[in-house]
Amino acid sequence: MKFFTNKKKLWAFGAIMAFGLTFMAGCNSDTDADIVDDTTNVEEEDEAYGERLVGADEETTWGATTATNAIVQADFLAATVNGLPISSWDITFNVAQANQAMQWEYFVEHGDLPEDLESELRDGVTMERAIREEAARLAAFYVLTNNRAAQMGVVLNDEEIELIETYIDMLIEENGEEIFREMLDADGIRDREHLVEIFMSDMLLGYLFEAIVEDAAAFAEFEQYMPEEEEHDIPEDLLGAKHILISFGSHESPQAAEEFAQELLDRLRAGENFDELIRIYGEDPGMGTFPNGYTFTTGDMVHEFEMATRALEIGEISDLVPSGFGIHIIMRTEPVATDYLAFIGIPVPTQQQRMMQGVFLGFQAMVADADMVFLPELEDVNLGF
Repeated sequence: MKFFTNKKKLWAFGAIMAFGLTFMAGCNSDTDADIVDDTTNVEEEDEAYGERLVGADEETTWGATTATNAIVQADFLAATVNGLPISSWDITFNVAQANQAMQWEYFVEHGDLPEDLESELRDGVTMERAIREEAARLAAFYVLTNNRAAQMGVVLNDEEIELIETYIDMLIEENGEEIFREMLDADGIRDREHLVEIFMSDMLLGYLFEAIVEDAAAFAEFEQYMPEEEEHDIPEDLLGAKHILISFGSHESPQAAEEFAQELLDRLRAGENFDELIRIYGEDPGMGTFPNGYTFTTGDMVHEFEMATRALEIGEISDLVPSGFGIHIIMRTEPVATDYLAFIGIPVPTQQQRMMQGVFLGFQAMVADADMVFLPELEDVNLGF
């Protein structure tokens, strides 16, 4: 049992924790980005890589998909980033992720998995050395973000720290002290105090990014890394509509469904709120995903729905509209281009999300450009395999 098993990570602190983990999952230094850019068909190579892992024996796949299984050792200074210390335990915690990143790079460069830690990844650089340096770079990301949080006065309050402690108590109570210790060892975590530090760093990451985005002067440093809005082909003939759907299957007969729908329509004509009646009686789960209504174009909806929408003015409510799904009461709405893209399955990041991504990419660039010093003691960091 481990704390951090690939994507199934046991961080249970809601959106802010998830935010930090999601971003760190992609923080494999600028090297990873170069690999993807230089690969002509990443999907094919990824599939081949997966097949190679499945077909390999245990000796070949040392640590390929496992955690560090680190043996407890004393903490010591192993590297620095811009003069800030990176401890051996900061590095050990990131070994599993660094290992996977470096094995992927090796596969892209050589078309196979490395035989052992002494396999040469690049000229004069063994897999072991590459993993150590990559783990240090991953640790540097947190060192730099924690340092920036301190500079900006971004801190956790007592209640948030207590929440972390309570969560760890829950883990110990559910699993027992022995298994809890095994979970720590499996992820290269020194002790409970070290785990608290990790949780605090991740929670701080979310708060720090929010603070930077909300401060125009602070964000100016990261604005150059903010992804540009992608251009998409948007049909000119967009329609917008929300509806109350009464399905035939939820009533004794189609006639009963129609009679109930008519009651709702009468209530709407009398002035009741359309959105409230959708919430209470609507049977289209899509209205939860698109509470402001669907934005669509010709052929996206059943014919009866589309034609009824076209016959309405914006804000106008239809009579009862039967279709194969049931009875619709439709209100035409103003179409929104981004809602249309979401409707056809193209996610469009909000301005806030693009700014957050810019902050993350900015810190990645800082790590890439940082003055990294790998001390001789880096060779003594336990990789756990």
